[in-house]
Amino acid sequence: MIVIGAVVLWQETSIFLTSGQSRSERLAPLLTGDVQTGLSGYANRILLQDCDEAMNSTFGRLLPQDTRRAYAGNCDRLADEVLDQRPADGLALLIKASANFILGNDSEAAAALTLSQKLSPGEGWLADGRLKQGLPRYADLPDEAKAALTQDVALLASSRRSAAWLARLYLRRDGRQEVLATLFEALPDASKRNVLAEIRAASDPN
Repeated sequence: MIVIGAVVLWQETSIFLTSGQSRSERLAPLLTGDVQTGLSGYANRILLQDCDEAMNSTFGRLLPQDTRRAYAGNCDRLADEVLDQRPADGLALLIKASANFILGNDSEAAAALTLSQKLSPGEGWLADGRLKQGLPRYADLPDEAKAALTQDVALLASSRRSAAWLARLYLRRDGRQEVLATLFEALPDASKRNVLAEIRAASDPN
């Protein structure tokens, strides 16, 4: 029991130790696959956020495709391990969706995206992440995933503070504007005003 406890303690503390390293050092185990999930939700969140950085940051998007796929394969495995411990973890499902989009498993990715919204419907930061994944490929998503993104837009538009995330997405001018504009039309008037006010504020150079 002492040996087992020591191994578990090392797995848990190693996650926190690597969180203070440089990006290349911190993400290296995700590339090689030499990493395991911890027992605490907080430790696993650090791992999953590192996966998000490896796959979706500017750094990640500029990596060679085979390197991105290596990250994605290992992060998909880690997400599954977290979901074995916490089946309702919306972040793990979002990471699983992101990984499978990179791997070309679009149906599995869309299912994970949809389930993430179903299990974490009120978390704005996850809604923002789901929209970043789903909007660029919106036309190819199944109806269930489109409905999930519609709910995410409605959530973020419900207050001025969270509508700022929608404004940033809208102003990226990377092909998402047309989809977002259509989704905005279905919002209640108060939510439309929130979004419009934040778009105007973000567009004002002063």
